[in-house]
Amino acid sequence: MVVKLRKALVVALLPLAGCTTTEQANKVLESRFQGSSTDAFFLAYGPPSSSFRMNDGRILYSWQERDKTNDRSITVNTTVVGNQTFSTVTPDSSADAQCEVKILAEPNGKIARIDVASDSLGDWQLSRCNEIFGKR
Repeated sequence: MVVKLRKALVVALLPLAGCTTTEQANKVLESRFQGSSTDAFFLAYGPPSSSFRMNDGRILYSWQERDKTNDRSITVNTTVVGNQTFSTVTPDSSADAQCEVKILAEPNGKIARIDVASDSLGDWQLSRCNEIFGKR
């Protein structure tokens, strides 16, 4: 017997639930890093992927999680022999997990604003960013 398990319900609800968990990640980022040094953020999570110096001296940074691939659906093959069952689980597909954060820093390096710019389904939550920043 082949049983296909799909996360169709999760995918269908993602647009609704993702807002809540991304919002949670934004709240955590703001409370933990707003007003602190950009160095503290980059030491904890790695260097920015890009930066742009504005005319007024502020710097806009983009930080992205390094590439991560998650399996999204699986195939479970179950064989029944007598009164025993044997199952094998095989991933059907994969998708990139992504979290991108925009950081606006004052000329002195203090974070004036920090927001999630892009978020995807995580390993265990509907927000990869919330998985990264919500723990601690």
